Amino acid sequence: MCEATFHALKPEELMKFKKDLRVEMRTETADFTERVRVNQQKLTRLELNKRKVGPSGALNVEYLVLQVTLNSHTPVSDCDPYTDEALTSPWDIYTELRALGSAFWLTRYQMFALTRYDSVERALKDATTFSSASGVMMNDDMNRVLRGNTLCSDDPDHQRLRRIVAKPLSSNALKALSDEITQRMLVWGDHMFNCFGPLNDRSRNGFPVLEEMMDYATTQAVRGKLKPGSWAEAIIDATDRGDIDRAVCPAMMIDYMGPSLDTTISAIGSGVWLFATHQEQWQKVRESPSFVPAAVNEILRMEAPIQGFSRLVTCDYEMEEVTLPAGSRAIAFYGAANRDERKFPDPDRFDVTRNPLDNLAFGSGPHACVGYHLAKLEMSAIFTALAARVRRFQIEEQVRNVHNVLRGFRTLIVSVE
Repeated sequence: MCEATFHALKPEELMKFKKDLRVEMRTETADFTERVRVNQQKLTRLELNKRKVGPSGALNVEYLVLQVTLNSHTPVSDCDPYTDEALTSPWDIYTELRALGSAFWLTRYQMFALTRYDSVERALKDATTFSSASGVMMNDDMNRVLRGNTLCSDDPDHQRLRRIVAKPLSSNALKALSDEITQRMLVWGDHMFNCFGPLNDRSRNGFPVLEEMMDYATTQAVRGKLKPGSWAEAIIDATDRGDIDRAVCPAMMIDYMGPSLDTTISAIGSGVWLFATHQEQWQKVRESPSFVPAAVNEILRMEAPIQGFSRLVTCDYEMEEVTLPAGSRAIAFYGAANRDERKFPDPDRFDVTRNPLDNLAFGSGPHACVGYHLAKLEMSAIFTALAARVRRFQIEEQVRNVHNVLRGFRTLIVSVE
């Protein structure tokens, strides 16, 4: 606590105080004006060169920081949503960040962040302004690796690639699907998604494993080594027809090898955990299995398996009073948007009757997850079968997976009755 002592000034003391104050104010005003002038000069200079972008398509960071500094309407946060503590339990931090506004500047990562439902949905649906072609990850190294595949492309390329990848993932094509997941592919998927985050120890440790995954996609996922009629061979067929550039064929294979594994497994594990910690909700599902589809949507809303991707802003964009400059990168936090109290009443309450069909766990707009039919089919099949056999779940051991992008468990051991 600060203490202040006041006493009455004599007339001559008061006049001197006022004179000194005017001098001090003029000096501070002049200093501030000079700082603004210098910053404006730097901004003008950088403006002339701002089209000299980096490999990710992002503008000079100094230019972006100055843009934010000179825009008094831009909220700024020193928060780090990628610490171990934040990744393990992000909900309080998400609440604080949503309170900042529709968009704000993350100083630690020199990117904008979107945490409210409306702002995330707007960005995902406006693929022209919020581009995926330069990558959707939070670091340039990973954006270079996957640029050109379905995830990291814009129309018209995106729609052409999406049709090829999506064909075997439609609801009608999944009836005869068999389980061919290998242990090594699970390791690949986990490390690959860590590489999607900002450059930290998790992403750096993931890159050597990613190289192994890309080597497999380049040397093994080729004609003669693939099962005839398989999903991967369909990509080779499209390459032979000229529908896909042969150079991006390995990156296209990642569309099947990565997202098809860890995301769905994480979502199923989160569902079991939610039912184990909310037994009354599991009882509702057991009594009325028709609630399973709604329960799946609520699981995805509560515990989005992908917590966020980024987009490159292609033109100056106004989001309420905040200007996102062209060339900046914005992280869309799906997990924060799905807990936005402006969209979902009592958002931290797990309720299988809510049925939030418009949750953003699979994204939205042109880049909505191409495999969401498969993921929801798997989840519905598992929980329908469990509802007929399991009266209750009991958690025996749980260890959260501290991960840049995925939300789930490293270990989740449950017993059932």
